[in-house]
Amino acid sequence: GYGNTGGYGNAGGNTGGYGNTGGYGNAGGYGNAGGNTGGYGNTGGYGNAGGNAGGQGTNGGRGNAGGGVYPIVQNTPDISFQTPLDQLLSGTDVLPKHILGAEQNFRDSGLDARDWVFAKTPHAGRLIFEVRGGMGIGDVDRFADVRVNLDNDEAWFQEGPRESKQVRGAVYMGYAPITFLDVGALVGLQYGSKGLTYGWYGGDKEPYASDPQSVQAVQMVLQGRLRGYIAHLGPAKPYVVVGPEVRLFDGYHIDSPDTIVYPDPGAGMVPGVFGGGGLMIDPGPIVGFFLEGTYSRYFGVLSDASQAPGVTSPADAPEVVPASHQLISAVGGVQFRL
Repeated sequence: GYGNTGGYGNAGGNTGGYGNTGGYGNAGGYGNAGGNTGGYGNTGGYGNAGGNAGGQGTNGGRGNAGGGVYPIVQNTPDISFQTPLDQLLSGTDVLPKHILGAEQNFRDSGLDARDWVFAKTPHAGRLIFEVRGGMGIGDVDRFADVRVNLDNDEAWFQEGPRESKQVRGAVYMGYAPITFLDVGALVGLQYGSKGLTYGWYGGDKEPYASDPQSVQAVQMVLQGRLRGYIAHLGPAKPYVVVGPEVRLFDGYHIDSPDTIVYPDPGAGMVPGVFGGGGLMIDPGPIVGFFLEGTYSRYFGVLSDASQAPGVTSPADAPEVVPASHQLISAVGGVQFRL
């Protein structure tokens, strides 16, 4: 070229341009770093930082990055890979089932699995046992009126629930398949009373009705429970609970005199449904304390006052006391998780 080492010299041509570094300048072209990488030289094109780099070399053609200065493109590493859960839990007593439903929270925390369990107190993967006690307000008592017609020995009775307020207790066993849910069964006792009046009418005797009498009694309460936690991680966990309910009560046994045989109202079952909410406080991963309130609604014949079938009511039959068909429960207790 016409450069310092240019011309038609020994090294001209083959290595680009008319000189070793080609172009019309010291370093080729009109750019600072042209020449060797520029123009029509070995790497061709308009050089990385150069302008018009000269020469018509053997390996001519326009280079890859001619023309001006272009940004450098770098490859970024793939960060989507996550450490396998088994590896994160290795060497701890924490199993994958214990964080089911909260795995992402565990990964994001960056904590050791044991520290995370103590901080978040998840319930997943554990058997649950609860001891519960409190009060039931509503249809917790039963009352019966029995009468005998002395003309034909026909026995009449009416029996049904009465409103009252009595203590109750229960145990619950269940399982939490995921952090925000557990399902199980409750077996409990609802304390109450059984009241009774008895008497006769007809025949050659004056009609008679006893004063009300009552004895302590209990009803068995069975519930299937589905509980969902609104906040399922941390020491305070509000929740809602729903399910079916059945209450079982036993029958009456009346000591009758020799001349009169009183009817014995039998045992029965009252079906219903319930729903409510509560708050669980977990000081640790295997124990918790809770307060809960529920509302139960009852259905069926025995949820109201019923009479002996096929028997005419006496003229002076006691007034039927309507049932409320409901019960409000307020309980507290302790929960153990295994």
